[in-house]
Amino acid sequence: WRSLEHIQELGVRMGEPSLVKGLSELFAADWDVTGGASDARYKEIDWPEFPVKADGLSLTLGASPQGFLPEEAWELPRLIRWIDEAKTSVKVQVLTYKPVNRDGVGFRELDDALRRAAERGVKVHLLVSSWNAKDQSLRSLAQVPNVEVGVMTIPKWSGGDIPFARVVHAKFFVADSRRAWVGTSNWEGDYFLKSRNVSLFVEGPVFAAQVARIFDGDEKSPYASRLR
Repeated sequence: WRSLEHIQELGVRMGEPSLVKGLSELFAADWDVTGGASDARYKEIDWPEFPVKADGLSLTLGASPQGFLPEEAWELPRLIRWIDEAKTSVKVQVLTYKPVNRDGVGFRELDDALRRAAERGVKVHLLVSSWNAKDQSLRSLAQVPNVEVGVMTIPKWSGGDIPFARVVHAKFFVADSRRAWVGTSNWEGDYFLKSRNVSLFVEGPVFAAQVARIFDGDEKSPYASRLR
């Protein structure tokens, strides 16, 4: 109920058979491993061949963590490649963004990719939740030319405090108004290396524009403030 009423989320409803098959294969493997099968079970996944074409879009299913899925399914390399291929703009919204894992080991891959994009003139816009606002790495990124970092703060509910709520929790990314990623991974290493997450990569300006409108609305809303 919190997710539906007091947290901003973003999901994709899909009926394309290849995407459904990929998710089903992952679920079945996770279920079997939870029941006692060895991790080798993940090598048996019959992963669909992506991208698939549907409704004028090019669609690819992604997942994490590395090692617990077919290698071609890992979402991090494709995310980095899309950032590296961006020519004009990159828009990212996540709950949390950190260039270090929770065990203290550095995780620079996404941060470095955004900095590379900014260096070649791409306008980088990053929105994070207020839960992440005090992270000093955000202030470092905000000092880079062509980068804007915003913080979304949602007021408390008029009926009182709700634990783990009143926050933006959506995770998505848009590049050049033609590519979009919608996923469950915050941009921290642990999500890509240590926990099960899934995502959808979509190439097509119509879909990308829909996702970009959500970002633009958030960035221009009274709940967003620029980090300096």
